[in-house]
Amino acid sequence: MVKPFLPGVMLLICAAAVAQGAKVYYVNQPEGVPGTGQAGVIVAVNPDGTGLATHYTAAGPTDLRGIAVDPENNRLFFAYCELAGGVNPVQVSLRTLPLVIPGGGAMPVTILTLPDGTPGSAMNAVADVEYDRTWQQVYFSQPAMKLLRRCDPAGGNLTNVLTHPGAGVGPRDLGPYFFGLDLVNRAAYWAVVTTSGDTNTAYSKGSLAGVVDAAFSLTTPSRTRDIVADPAAPDGLRLYWNDRQNGAVYSRLAGGGAVLTVASGLNAPHGLVIDPLARKGYVSDTGKRGSGSQASSHRVVRISLDGLSPLEYLSPVDLVAEPWDVALDLTSSSYADWRRRFFAQGAAGTGINDDPDGDGLINLGEYAFFCSPIHADAWKAGQVFDVQPGRIRMARHRRMDVDVRAEVSTNLTDWHWNGDATGVTYLNFSAPESRDEDSEWITVTSAVPGPQRFQLRLSVRLL
Repeated sequence: MVKPFLPGVMLLICAAAVAQGAKVYYVNQPEGVPGTGQAGVIVAVNPDGTGLATHYTAAGPTDLRGIAVDPENNRLFFAYCELAGGVNPVQVSLRTLPLVIPGGGAMPVTILTLPDGTPGSAMNAVADVEYDRTWQQVYFSQPAMKLLRRCDPAGGNLTNVLTHPGAGVGPRDLGPYFFGLDLVNRAAYWAVVTTSGDTNTAYSKGSLAGVVDAAFSLTTPSRTRDIVADPAAPDGLRLYWNDRQNGAVYSRLAGGGAVLTVASGLNAPHGLVIDPLARKGYVSDTGKRGSGSQASSHRVVRISLDGLSPLEYLSPVDLVAEPWDVALDLTSSSYADWRRRFFAQGAAGTGINDDPDGDGLINLGEYAFFCSPIHADAWKAGQVFDVQPGRIRMARHRRMDVDVRAEVSTNLTDWHWNGDATGVTYLNFSAPESRDEDSEWITVTSAVPGPQRFQLRLSVRLL
């Protein structure tokens, strides 16, 4: 299948056999007999709910909280609180584990014990954890200390980033609880701990340089929980957040405007992450409101950010589960992994030659050129190319399940590439530059000396 693509560039998409990733990770602190505590677990599951497996089980009574991933370096970070007698904190720490556990298993590594190398206490509990892949920094919140803090992945360079300026809600004089980072604009949004019966509670905003934005205003009808900033939203910087008591996920442009209901009918949504390209969100619902009768209670669910698709349940019914926070690894090492980000189990139109969104680009092309197979956005393929005379800068997946091969021709009939039967080097390739955890930039230039008139095309195949 050959299609005109850009001036001087054509796109050739060839179907081939499908190979085999993107993962959702969440912390689950199962409820036990009051006063005894239970071992917390970290669970991994594919974005469509398949492949659910326990990733890690703590050795003893714990209270696990925030979790974040660093796919490029094969690690996740999580907040760990060791309990004595099931209730009293013995140690509060940040720990790390591999995303891919080797065959012999793996033990978590403690990177930071709070406060600063001495035994922890409830005053030093960590609520939420996020990771900044650009600057390789771990951010975490300590509500009782009113602090948003950060450190490097080994636990060094501990820095106080922001201090919540006022008292917490109700009787609690507390600071940042769940929070979200806008790494494009170097800002943070956070909520404080709320109390039963609170209404119209607020989120705050500040720069990662430590300046609180006193003019920012965002309230939710009942009680705040996690918040996510999406600088890539189609209509501008958009915020998504969970409302605990309303059992809903809302969104609004960061600068103000109408509040939209993204999902409703949940029980007590806490953690939230989004997949901007797939326009999906992942919510951990603790099930701790009332009788917990909603189908999402004690589970992790997937929602659509446009509010048009039904909930998808990623974890089974478990009345003692209490999923607290959720993290998302968008790395897709195969077409099958990538497909799970967009389609529900058993959905139609998921084959490599299908075009379910009707935008003229089959699923294999959507995969290769960072587009969505469920929203008509084939035009975005042009955003991963920069074409100039004699050269093209293009984005490609780091994983080798998909092969994007540059080919040249002087007559649009005979096409050549490095490694073909002629033995000629037609193109030079630059060293790759990082684009994100799943892709890289590479520049392709002509290697044939002298003036030429040539056409360049990209041939896409699954290996």
